[in-house]
Amino acid sequence: MQTCPCPEVVTRYLGETIGFWIQTVALLASAAGAFLLILDTRKGVERQIKANHEAIDTQIKANLRAVNDQIKANQATSDSQIKANAAALEAQIKTSQEGVEKQVKAASKGQERRATIELMLNQNANPELKKATNFIKDLHRSGQTNVALYIQDRKSPEYLMLVYLLNTYEFTAAAIKEKALDEDLLKRMQYTVILNNWKVLEPFVIVLRNTDKHETLFQEIQLMAERWKLNPLQKDI
Repeated sequence: MQTCPCPEVVTRYLGETIGFWIQTVALLASAAGAFLLILDTRKGVERQIKANHEAIDTQIKANLRAVNDQIKANQATSDSQIKANAAALEAQIKTSQEGVEKQVKAASKGQERRATIELMLNQNANPELKKATNFIKDLHRSGQTNVALYIQDRKSPEYLMLVYLLNTYEFTAAAIKEKALDEDLLKRMQYTVILNNWKVLEPFVIVLRNTDKHETLFQEIQLMAERWKLNPLQKDI
């Protein structure tokens, strides 16, 4: 007895076999896993990129701070160097100025001394001045010191000699005031003579000022004589 072959029953769902759906689900699961993996990888990459950016920003800021600090340090060093150079230059200029001033003073002092010596030589060779000086010496010897009486006759030889001597002294004192003559040198050479003669001439000048209403008459020789009295000539030995 032969058995009748029966057809194989295949189970279907939505028109497809179970195997099809199993493969489809496996494929979708694999795709989803791959998608999730891609998403996770992308997030990891983004996190890494962000971390790298932050690290780069931090490094850039650190570099900028270092550069700024270096610039400030260089500027401070530069300012200090500039100040040091300026101070050195100022000191050099001051030293040069002091040197020039010393040279000028030395040259001026030398000129004053030469002029004073020339003046003394000319005065010693001046016969009119010798005559006036000898007249004062004679008054000292005779004890006659009241020379104011000679003002009464302004054409007399005595009056003219006294005025000539005063004019000479006034010119010398004025030249000393204007730094044209060396007062120290003149003082060493003429200290005693000028002060002794001024003792005789001062009353004459006072009367002459009152008579002529001329308060500044022969004031430079008076001021010089007063300076010498306050600071007498010192002995060198």
